[in-house]
Amino acid sequence: MKVEIPDTFKGRYKSDDEKAGDKFAMDALNKLNNYKGSIAAFISEPILSCAGQVPLAKNYLKNLYPKIREMGGVCISDEVQTGFGRLGKYFWGYEFQEVIPDIVVIGKPMGNGHPMGAVITTSEIAKSFEKGIEFFSSFGGNPVSCKIGLSVLNIIKSENLQKTLRRGWRLL
Repeated sequence: MKVEIPDTFKGRYKSDDEKAGDKFAMDALNKLNNYKGSIAAFISEPILSCAGQVPLAKNYLKNLYPKIREMGGVCISDEVQTGFGRLGKYFWGYEFQEVIPDIVVIGKPMGNGHPMGAVITTSEIAKSFEKGIEFFSSFGGNPVSCKIGLSVLNIIKSENLQKTLRRGWRLL
């Protein structure tokens, strides 16, 4: 099932409407309430990169996440393009929405050009991998990649890159 993109620039509710996020969420919730299937997960970028760098309307995820969880789904934040301080004030895009997802997927900025990716999740979800088939990755834990990832984090911190970025983001 798909829900409408909460685009306050081109969507039905505009950026000058401070309740736009609530309205987009209500539309999605109405769709969910009429859905007869089961929900496994809800995944969204906090800023919709391929849709034109569209920030989610304020409170959108805050209104949606409880219903997803109530229906048995997990909430996933796709931070591949927005994570690692790229938003300035917020290290993770979901922080702007004032939510905590169950799973965060990250990638590109993690290795600064070196191909890397990771999944961050709750303890409860991580423990579920102890049951059944063993979970593994043929690429997991490479020491060179780990060193690169640590170096990226150290540079972000030591060069105070988030503070530098804050000057460029007016929306957040």
